[in-house]
This record gives sequence, C-alpha cells and structure tokens, in this order.
Amino acid sequence: KSTVLVPLLKRPPPPVPEAEFPLRVQFVSDSVPMEAIAPPFEVLAFPDRAAALGWFLPTDIRSLAGSDDVLVALHEHVARMADRLRLVGISAFYDEQKSVGSATIWGCGVAEFILGREGGDRHLTDLDHIAELLAAATLGRQCDPAHVLRTLDDLITSSDERSEASMRRIDSDSLAVQITTIHSAKGLEYPIVMIPFGFKPRANVRNPLSYTGPDGQRTVDIASSVGWDAGCQQPGDETTRDNQVARKEWAMMDIEGDELRLLYVALTRAVHRVELWWASTLRATNSSLGRILLDRDGASPIENTPVRFEAKMTKTGRPSTGINPVRPPYQAMSETDVVAQIGRLANESNNTIEIVQLPAHLDAPVWSSRIPAPADELHTAAVTPGGRAGSFSWNRWSFSRLGAQLEAAEPAEFDSGGHDEPVNPADDLAFGPASAIDGSASAPAAALADVAGGTRFGTFVHAVLEHVDFSSPDLENHVRAVVVEHSIREGLAIAVDPVVKGLVAALRTPLGPLFDQLSLSRIPTTDRLDELTFDLPLIAGRPNSGFSAGLIGETLIDTLSPDDPMRPFAAQLAGEMATLDISGWMHGSIDAVVRAPGASGDRYFVIDYKTNRLHPTGSPDPLAAYRPDRLIPAMEHSRYPLQALIYIVATHRYLRWRLGSAYSPEHHLGGVGYLFVRGMVGPDTPSVGGVPHGVCCWKPAAAAVLAVDQLFATGSRP
Repeated sequence: KSTVLVPLLKRPPPPVPEAEFPLRVQFVSDSVPMEAIAPPFEVLAFPDRAAALGWFLPTDIRSLAGSDDVLVALHEHVARMADRLRLVGISAFYDEQKSVGSATIWGCGVAEFILGREGGDRHLTDLDHIAELLAAATLGRQCDPAHVLRTLDDLITSSDERSEASMRRIDSDSLAVQITTIHSAKGLEYPIVMIPFGFKPRANVRNPLSYTGPDGQRTVDIASSVGWDAGCQQPGDETTRDNQVARKEWAMMDIEGDELRLLYVALTRAVHRVELWWASTLRATNSSLGRILLDRDGASPIENTPVRFEAKMTKTGRPSTGINPVRPPYQAMSETDVVAQIGRLANESNNTIEIVQLPAHLDAPVWSSRIPAPADELHTAAVTPGGRAGSFSWNRWSFSRLGAQLEAAEPAEFDSGGHDEPVNPADDLAFGPASAIDGSASAPAAALADVAGGTRFGTFVHAVLEHVDFSSPDLENHVRAVVVEHSIREGLAIAVDPVVKGLVAALRTPLGPLFDQLSLSRIPTTDRLDELTFDLPLIAGRPNSGFSAGLIGETLIDTLSPDDPMRPFAAQLAGEMATLDISGWMHGSIDAVVRAPGASGDRYFVIDYKTNRLHPTGSPDPLAAYRPDRLIPAMEHSRYPLQALIYIVATHRYLRWRLGSAYSPEHHLGGVGYLFVRGMVGPDTPSVGGVPHGVCCWKPAAAAVLAVDQLFATGSRP
C-alpha cells in the first residue's frame, strides 16, 4: 500500500485510478469530498470515484471498478451528504461525518478510519483545522457544497504561512508542559509532575467557622465573631472546653485535612518523577507538606501529631478558665533542623528521594546577542503634563473625553446611555425664564416635566428604551413592565405612573418632516439597532500622528450649506478646539440606528434620547422650553452637534460596510434626531413648521459627512 500526503491546504491534481493497481491515495485536504458533492459543472471529471479513494468514503478499488452497484450506492450517498451539508452547514456536517458510520459498505466514520492508520493523529488534526477554517470563512451558516469548494480554493490561494490561522497545529499536547490545578488533575497521570508551591502554609480560617468537633458532628458556627462559650464537654476538664479558641483550632484542623488530601492527589499523579520544592519561608512548617516531611523521625511513618489543649494558668500557677492550644513540635523546627530531617528522609529512602540544594543567591541571567549592541544613547520618552510617557494626543477619544478636555473635567467612563447628560439633578440647562418663550396655554400636560433628572435618571431611561418594543400592541403595559423591572434592578425609587405615561407619549410623538412624521411607535424592533458601539481609528490608528480637533469645525464650515442650523456651532468648534490634538481611536455608543422607508428606498437615522430638563423647575408651561428653535442653543450648550456628527460618521462607515457597493450616503443617510423626551407629549405635541416640540432634527450634507470621515481617516481635509 502506498500513501501520498500533501501539505495543509495544498490540493494535488486528482488521481486517475486503474483497476489493476491496489493503490489507495489519501489526501490531507478535504476538497475531494467537496468536489464530489458539489454540482457537476463545478467538479472533477470523476468526483465520486475520486472521493472513494479518500478518507470520507473509503472504498476498495476493486469493488469500485468491478461493480456499477457500488458506484450507484456511492453516488446516492454523496447526494445525501450534499443535502445534509446544505441543511446544517460545514461545522455540524463535519462533526457528523467524523463520528457517524457512513453506510453499510463503508462502515465507519472519518475519525475512526483516519485514527486506524499510521500517522492518524497528525492527519486528523490537519483535517480538524481545515474544517475549522472553512466554518469560520462561511460564518457558520448553511452553505452549498460548491460554495464550500470555492471557499477552500480561496483559502489555498490566499494562505499566508506566517499567519497564526494557517500555521500547522500540533497533533498532541502529550509533550507540552501543562499547567493545571490539583483539583483538575484528579484521576489523571503525567510523566513528570512539578509541585512548586507545596510549602505554602494552609489558608487562614474565615468566618463563619466550619469544623468537625470532637463528638464527630459537622458544625457551621454562624456566630463565630461573638466568642460564645459552651462550657466543658467533660465537667471539670478545661481541656475539653468548647469556646472560640477551640472552635478555631478545629476549623484549622479541617482545613489542614483538605490540604493533605490535595497534596496526596498532587504527589500521586506522576508516572516517573515528582519535582517538589521546599523553601523555609514564614510558617512553611505549618503547611501540609511540612507535616509529611517533618512530623516523623527520618523515614519512619508520619506521626500525625495533633494540636492539643492545656488549661490556662494564673500567674500564681493555679488552673484558670480557658484553654491554650499547644502546636505539634515539628511546626517550631528551625531551618537547620528542617534541613537535617529532610536529609535523613532522603538518605533512608533507598535512593527514591534526591535533594538538590539551591544557593541562597543566584546571579541574574544576562542575555547576550551575536550582534554588538549599538552605542547610540538611549533617549527616554517625553512625559506629558498628565504624568504619562508618550503622546497625549494618542488616546481612546470619545465625545465625553473631548468635552472634558475643554472643561478640565474627568471624562465619563462610558459614552453611552445617559452618561453624557448633566450631573446636576436640576440639569442646569434652563435657557431664560418661561415668559421669554412663546408657549401654548392649550398644550398637553408633560408627564415627565417634574420627574427628577440627572445622569442616573438618564441612564435609567436609556436602559428602558433599549429593552422596550416600540411597536408593541399593548404599549403602555409593556413599558410599565420594563420600567418596574429596571427600577428594581437599579434600586431606583421613582414614581412609575408619570414615567410610564411620559415615555409612552414620547414614543407616540411624530418626529417631524425629516422622518415623514413617523413616530418611534411605528418602528418595529427589526428596523432598530440599539446601542451600536463603535471604535473608529483616527489616522488609521497610527501612533505619533494626529490632527487638531479644530479641523472638524473648519471642515464643517467648508461643507455645510449656508443655511444649516449648526453652522454657527461649527465656527465655535473650530475656535475652542484649535489647540487640542487627537489621534488613536474615537469610541462611542449610539442609542439607536433606525431604518425607515422613504420614497426611493430605505433610509437610516441616528437617534439619541435626552432627558435633560430645559425648563425652569415649577414652570407653568414647561413645553415652551422645548420649541424646536430653543433646542438649537440647548444642543450647542452641551456640544451635542459634535456628538451627532461623530455618530453619523460612525453610521456612515457601518452602512458602507454592511451595504457594500449599494450604499449611497446621499440616499441612505437620513439624518440625526435628538429626542428630548420631557418635551414630547404624544400625537398632539405642539409643533413649529411641522417639527414637534422636543425633537431636534439635523441632516448634514453628505459632503460634510464624507469630509469628516476623510479627516478621521487621514488627518487632513479634502
């Protein structure tokens, strides 16, 4: 018998079998069975016959050449294999082929067949590796055999021998050093076992004490710290007193018993040799290994000397109430006595124990190179004012961190879900007295107007909206259930009714002309992506490179239309961020990206929920503060247009990735909606120019989004 093997992911030309030669050709690659079950126009001239010479359908070549029945049965079985692959995908298909017998004329699975041959472990490891690569490349989905075959061809073509994914794996870890816990080693054997920390003393006892008393009863002392005294178990014998000292010693004995049992497991795992370390550290003699080595005379049996108790004595030598524990003598042995005892044990072990004594001090190893070290002076990295080495601009930036640099404040730990909202419970964002704002006396009541604000409430509302099905037919009860669940989880005492009423009203509020008056309650969960987290590389994530954040504002000035409502903010941004250099990554989490139908197809919008209180506390007309024209200065005050711009650039990159060549920013980018939920009171929410109160919509020009995207990617403006 002859065997031909080829390297991993390298497929040879198909063999041409001849009946008179009993030759079986086996391939490490699983491409031949893929070619057999693929459509005819994708495969070899004789795919079934070729597959019969491999590992998946091993067939005697004489029966294949001498009977059409075998070929027909083989062809039918290959068809069933193809159907199964289409149904379950490559990963499950491969697992089935490994373990399940193929048919009566083949009789065994792939794993059994391969392992029965010379080098089976090596070949099966390679086959597992290829199957794993195929499963990863097909994303674990159902797939057609022809698609799997093309994927394998792509892997062969694009294989990089230096990449970790395509490096050949070891077929067995029997020669590798394995680091394991003693618990997980139970029942296993290893050629050589090393126990480096057996000399460590047992753990200290912790309350509540758990012990087995002299009467054999298992006890958990839930009042361990009280120091209660149950008296003497034998009247008049203080050494039998059941007090806190005795109970602590009993608990320590139980711990030592556990440690001894673990040490027994460790010492009995080796087939050939055990390497055991001993160091005379503090309390090493108290360890379980200390008892094994020292609680004996030379190599005599272990004495298992227990802790005993003696009655306390007064200064005059009279018996007193209470006990003192007396430790076994071996626990007080000096280092000299320890070394002598271990030496006697080794000498009397009939050469089964060897001692290697290490010097107290070892010179540190010095690595040398064949190439002389350069004589250039080593320069240290510059330290920034913040106290760290390297460039300050290289960072994991976010909207919150950018704002914190301007305000000289600590950035939020997370840039999502209400963390960018004011900390002050009153929100400190009331822009002028209510009398300066034109209100409507007939405006609906704002249920959330007097609900406490701040970061914690904002985070709570974001969590609720993330888990609410906006299109639920029983929206109010559904929102109520989610509000109650999250308030209990967060330990937040709130008035449930106004929060539920206010959130339901916000969900039913039309979002204005940009959204074709669509409300959130008309957006199903299938058209909504919550908390889209992103990390955008700035200048491709290259260190020691950066650009001025003020360029973001300058780019907007160049690309926004003259009548864009955020154009004044762009000028503000260009000035206040001119001296702030940024590089590294831009991180964030978008509250929601929603998909809505448009006249020429689907559009995608960025949604951000805001619970900021814009009206003065106790205002008779709180809705007036949420007029669309009043939301612009509120947005600028908190620099929310910058956040919106970062979010829409992230959405642009996400859609470019997911939609591919069909993506068009002019068509697919619908814009941004910042929803101040306190001002959204339902279908009857007052509006100005068709834009309801509480809704701030912005659609930057596609040219502006593309220009900022280029700035983030290259550090330069178009």
